[in-house]
Amino acid sequence: ATSFPEGGDWHNFIDITIELRKKFPEWPILYKEHPASFYFSFLSRNSNVGIMRSPNYYKLLRQLGCFFVGETSHNFQGPLAIPVTISGSVTIERSLQGLPTLVMGEPWYKGIPGMLRLEDISNLQFPLTRSRNIQSETINFLDNMLSGKTFENRLLSLDQKGLGNRESEFLNEYNAFINSLFS
Repeated sequence: ATSFPEGGDWHNFIDITIELRKKFPEWPILYKEHPASFYFSFLSRNSNVGIMRSPNYYKLLRQLGCFFVGETSHNFQGPLAIPVTISGSVTIERSLQGLPTLVMGEPWYKGIPGMLRLEDISNLQFPLTRSRNIQSETINFLDNMLSGKTFENRLLSLDQKGLGNRESEFLNEYNAFINSLFS
């Protein structure tokens, strides 16, 4: 889901790498596979669930000059590093820290402060520093986007403190929500 459909036109890391190479041929690209791509079964050996990459995929990334996390001794520390993701949660994590992230896809959190698009990156000033504005605007963005956007879980909190049955409150809230969808 995070690559397709949220990836939009940029759901393929090969295409992303080619585009980054065209725009920034001198930049090293460090590639890290998402840990959920590799599943392990305690009952048997590796289950291969979620392993969708072919050896040719990794060969092509190497040919494009990518380095792989854990397979290189090259030192990539420094101010020129910026994470690139299709639609990963790393963007939210970094925005909450006041740091920018390059996002290629169309994630559910689109518009979060600190989210950069490919066209924005050429104007990026290095070294990257934490921004209190990004940090506080991210908290407001997420609060506005997520707060009050769900039902109270009234059915699971019934009678825990002798408060009585709240099923009718829940049903009224639920019915009001359903009716608002069709009005």
